[in-house]
Amino acid sequence: LARGYFFQADAVFAPRAWRGRYPYSGAGDDADATRRYQAAHRRGFISALRGLAARSREFEERLQAGIDMDRAVLIVGKDAAPLVYWYVANLGRWARTAGTRALIRSRTGILACLNHLRRIDAGTSYAGADRLLGVYFAAVPGLFGGDLDRSRAHFEAALRIAPAYL
Repeated sequence: LARGYFFQADAVFAPRAWRGRYPYSGAGDDADATRRYQAAHRRGFISALRGLAARSREFEERLQAGIDMDRAVLIVGKDAAPLVYWYVANLGRWARTAGTRALIRSRTGILACLNHLRRIDAGTSYAGADRLLGVYFAAVPGLFGGDLDRSRAHFEAALRIAPAYL
């Protein structure tokens, strides 16, 4: 379900909102399509969280106890790796369009999830964790950890794991 929401947002709502501008930043001319884009990604990351909670009672209890995602995700195993990937993919797109505050608030959880995903199953979604970390380290300012050498290392790792995907 989380994957479906991701593709619905990017294939249906984003083209209407971005009107040919790529990548889509969330500042589209079509306010209704922008809202739908954000809502689909929000539903995507919430669906992934629900899936993770359904797979692990301990994960659910950690979140209910107020433990942040960066620590809660550490108990998730390989069987839930796709859910971790689609959680991050949706949360990242939602946060990017929701504004700088949302991005900053989400950053720690996103990085923790991606690093954990690399540990439990680096091959999930064609080395998705390394691809997303490569994007992250290339896109963010140095103040927030941006580093082109780290970005390159993650893209090269992704190429080794899934050479036909990039």
